[in-house]
Amino acid sequence: MSPKLKQQLRNAFRRRLRIEELEGRRLLAIVVNTTLDVNNGGDGLTTLREAIEQANSTGGPDEIVFDIPLEDPGFVSETGVWRIQPSSPLPAITERVDIRGFTQPSADAPNPVPNNVEINGFFVGNPLVFPTSYDTPNGFGTFSRGNYNYFDDTYNGIGDKQTDGSPLSEGLGDLTDGVIATSNWYVAEQGVGPYVGWYNTDPTITFHFSQVTDFSSLRIFFDDSDF
Repeated sequence: MSPKLKQQLRNAFRRRLRIEELEGRRLLAIVVNTTLDVNNGGDGLTTLREAIEQANSTGGPDEIVFDIPLEDPGFVSETGVWRIQPSSPLPAITERVDIRGFTQPSADAPNPVPNNVEINGFFVGNPLVFPTSYDTPNGFGTFSRGNYNYFDDTYNGIGDKQTDGSPLSEGLGDLTDGVIATSNWYVAEQGVGPYVGWYNTDPTITFHFSQVTDFSSLRIFFDDSDF
């Protein structure tokens, strides 16, 4: 072995192991801001379903966090949780993702607390059935002694939405929009609120469906000052 080669070997063994600090990998945070279970990229909302699909489509680890407003229809005021009810199985997770339910801010505190987001799988395999239209008398307003107009403001069918008791037909509106009021009718209806109301009358409401349907359950949301 030549003297030059021996010197090169000595220099190689004398080199110290050098550890370089690498920049920490930051996870892509996907923010869920609604309890709805839809897939519409142009509506400005991010559902849990869409968040999982987005995480699957990006390489590397991601995290899903929650920032759902108090006005969301899935907020359950009695328990203070936001309930997500998927209508079908959520997508399989194919990439590493951390789903952090505790990031949802509390309804009564500025800091996140655990157990604020609930995923209820009741409707998986038991899909929701939506009517194609309903017929109803319009709600009553100030003309019929009301303090506010309890009209079916979003009704898109035939009829006068600004007249007390006017027949409405062949459309959909407030009664099927999925908005659940979180306060009493005499508080929530100051302005254009979520309620349709009638004074001293029992309205007949007819719902129409695209086909004959067997119902396993029916849920009606209402508020009455007498209860």
